[in-house]
Amino acid sequence: MSPLVEVRPSVQRRSSRVSGLLVAVVLGVAAIVAVNFTLFRDPTFVDTVRVDNPTGYVIHVELGTPESGSRLLLGPAVQSCVSDFHAVIEQGSTWVVSLRTQGRAAGELTVTRDELARDNWTIRIPASLTGELQAESVPLPPDHSCPTAAKNGSATEANG
Repeated sequence: MSPLVEVRPSVQRRSSRVSGLLVAVVLGVAAIVAVNFTLFRDPTFVDTVRVDNPTGYVIHVELGTPESGSRLLLGPAVQSCVSDFHAVIEQGSTWVVSLRTQGRAAGELTVTRDELARDNWTIRIPASLTGELQAESVPLPPDHSCPTAAKNGSATEANG
């Protein structure tokens, strides 16, 4: 009877398997990290966006991008006031500002991120909008005073 002989794989064969496994694990982790940065990155925010509303209407403001049909509701800009909105999600290089009042569309503005930054993150609603809305028989709402700040253009703090 011959003795039992145990045949072990050579050290070289074992190390190549370990190396292959190590490479596969490293590539898998790299792929997970890349997907995580692409799919799950947090949005960036603008600390404060101001809306200067010289019209006689409370204007509801929504933000979006030209590429997206979705809109971010910013909130109401009180008539004849500058309203502040805090922690606003960055909209990219071009912002589409949709305006509504009294249940109807009141226009749309397109402004670049660079223009907003240069203008201290202030969206300016055209004063001519009052005349346009009155020409469409949109009644003026009751007068509201600015919640916490001065009238247009000189506010240092406003509603949010």
